[in-house]
Amino acid sequence: MRLPVLPTLLLLTLAHCTPVGVPAADAGVSAANVGVSAANVGVSAANVGVSAANVGVSAADASAPTADAGLAASRALTVQVFGLDGAPLAGSQVQVVAETLEDHNLWLEADERGAASTPAPAPGRYRVLAYWLLKGKFQRYVWQDLDVKPGTEDLRVELRFARGSAAPISGRVRGLDDQPVAGAEVQAWQLASSVPLDGDLLRNSSSARETVSATTDAEGRFTLEPLREGEYGLQVRHSPAGLGDTYARTGGPAVELQLVPRCVRSASGRVVDERGAPIKSFEVGSRRVRDAKGHFQLKGDCYVTVEARGFVSQDLPVLSLKGLHVELPDVVLERGRQLTGRVLGPDGKPLKDVDLKAYWAGPTPGSTSESTDAGGRVSLGPVPAGREVTVWAKWNDKALRQQVAPGKDAKVELRFPAEDSRLEVLTKDAQGAPLGGMQVQAQSAWGFLTLTTDKTGRAAQGVPAGSYEVRVTHKPSGRPGARRVAYRFDPVSVQVSPESTPPVEVRATQGTGRLRVILPEGTHYDAIFVVPGAHDWPADIPAWSKLLAYPMAEDAVSSLWMSQAPALIYYETQNDFSELVPGPYTVFAGNPQDDGPGLLAFRQVIEVDGRGRQVVQVRFSGDGSRRLHAVPVSAPAGAQ
Repeated sequence: MRLPVLPTLLLLTLAHCTPVGVPAADAGVSAANVGVSAANVGVSAANVGVSAANVGVSAADASAPTADAGLAASRALTVQVFGLDGAPLAGSQVQVVAETLEDHNLWLEADERGAASTPAPAPGRYRVLAYWLLKGKFQRYVWQDLDVKPGTEDLRVELRFARGSAAPISGRVRGLDDQPVAGAEVQAWQLASSVPLDGDLLRNSSSARETVSATTDAEGRFTLEPLREGEYGLQVRHSPAGLGDTYARTGGPAVELQLVPRCVRSASGRVVDERGAPIKSFEVGSRRVRDAKGHFQLKGDCYVTVEARGFVSQDLPVLSLKGLHVELPDVVLERGRQLTGRVLGPDGKPLKDVDLKAYWAGPTPGSTSESTDAGGRVSLGPVPAGREVTVWAKWNDKALRQQVAPGKDAKVELRFPAEDSRLEVLTKDAQGAPLGGMQVQAQSAWGFLTLTTDKTGRAAQGVPAGSYEVRVTHKPSGRPGARRVAYRFDPVSVQVSPESTPPVEVRATQGTGRLRVILPEGTHYDAIFVVPGAHDWPADIPAWSKLLAYPMAEDAVSSLWMSQAPALIYYETQNDFSELVPGPYTVFAGNPQDDGPGLLAFRQVIEVDGRGRQVVQVRFSGDGSRRLHAVPVSAPAGAQ
């Protein structure tokens, strides 16, 4: 997924790959939906050829508005771009970014004289950027902010590329055999743009970052230049030697990188049951194995599933393992069981086509799903016999939960409870005006229900009596004319009884705080999660999922809808959060490019003061990062 080569809006139309998605309702926040790497879905700068030289990017190609869109035709803006020697730079890409989110970005291309012209924009503040791309070498940018005053005549902006003044980044690349790797492709990209990081003109659609590429020589050495001063991410690729990643700073010590094949070249292991006894017949991927001692061999595999009759299958990633041949730990399969039963409505009648999903936690968490037949019957499995299993049944706007204790095959009967009471929720903004279109979730011991408020801000539903936690959420669409900042609400607890229960009023919070979270590189996975309050590191991935079950919604990305032809896949490098109530917030992020094991995560607590936009830069290294696992990993005996 390493696509730092072009600004985000260009990437929208260049990544013609099928998106891989994990429904949030199914998985919440887990390693599965933030830990998918580029190689899993086949997306990388190398295999989509992302550079202007490769694809001939033009204003039309970028799916961005052309120079004629919505501008006054009586005046002109001319951008002149010059190269290092002062000569006009033909073919460079020019982006004009408006400060107001009501306007769209313009994409222009410099002609043979290095000039790009467009009807002058309306009065306001703009950022003009020029991009210089040389295939296989670099992408550079230069920028200038522009204030357009009422009555201004023709405008002219000159953008000049200067020679890089920062010291280069150099290093050496070796393989697993400790020998130099010649011909490896090395790419560096800025971890943050050089434009002001707290300004309104920095957005996902205008996040300029420089890149530089080089190829290692016969001794495995490389030098990366020209560079702006600062910190860069480095990625090295070579077939068949493998991959390598690190961070480096201009003028810093030489980088030493050892490449590791992404998919294991050769591996062996053993499949056993919970007591350590070998399983003699099983499948590894598509290969059937019969071995009295449970042994198996792998060659060139990245990710396989191990299955055996009567056991719960287990996924086995074999990614980025350091060794020409790897001896894998025992693969422990748990004995399985079937959960069979029926799903009934409040009136005791069977329910057809109800979706059920069984989850289990532990060292190897998993799930399985099925739907009821015409008689309301269902069979789920196999699920672990030795673990508690949580079963969810979704019917209309309700989700029913039931815990199933460890044991052998179990009979389950899920019956949606009678609605003997009424829950009514009234949502309002901070000034007391009703809010329609808000999502309401009311959670109780039996499960939860979801509702949407009408135009008067009301949502009502019959429910079983009991205690409820009511959460109201809103995710803005970013469409023209729509609100771009999410309404945010504190959860409210209410006791509902068969007697008359007054409406629950939930009012939005609003403050002056603004927060921006910037990723070290772009991704189309949900990677940024912000929650109110100061929170410690979660102990493991299940605790991570629980803590981040209700992250705050970020500001809408309106530039997507302002584009003439928005693409299917959207890469983002930042999230903005506005109108926050001053106080502590915790920023978490997961690294979608990491192969594991577990989840490589980032955490930072920030005190939002409400006096201006505050910026958190995510780094998946150093004190702010940590690797989380499915269960806590204990230190070996004697470890400090």
